[in-house]
Amino acid sequence: MKLNTRLATLFGVAALTMGSSGVALANGTEFFDASHDGAVYLYYFGNVRDTKGAVVDKFMVTVTANNVVGADKRPLRMPARNDVPGHFRTGDVGRAIKESGKPVDPRFIDVMISKPGYRVVRAPKVPDKQGAVELDGWVLEPVPGGK
Repeated sequence: MKLNTRLATLFGVAALTMGSSGVALANGTEFFDASHDGAVYLYYFGNVRDTKGAVVDKFMVTVTANNVVGADKRPLRMPARNDVPGHFRTGDVGRAIKESGKPVDPRFIDVMISKPGYRVVRAPKVPDKQGAVELDGWVLEPVPGGK
């Protein structure tokens, strides 16, 4: 077999394998596969831009469940990095809360975005609902002299 034919066969098999895996991708990120992982309780996703409208990369998203206290006597905090520039999606924070024995109640949840050298100038209100919750409208601004 010629090298080109071998490569074509290899890529064809890889494409068929990936196509039949059953995992849904969005923006290059694996979303929850409910048939594999069970029900999705609560996760947040959205976009982050700077004051000039450009996407922001390398930021941290922290979800705090104030009705769940950890062993350190502090509210449960679940940090996550952004998945692609300007976009984020947290893990299933609702599942983590439920597994701690507490009710999944969005009224007790705070979501914050942070990036060294930036400050938040606009943040959406966290709605009182469960499931896949979109939090768009985050705007960060560089801090003069910030690192």
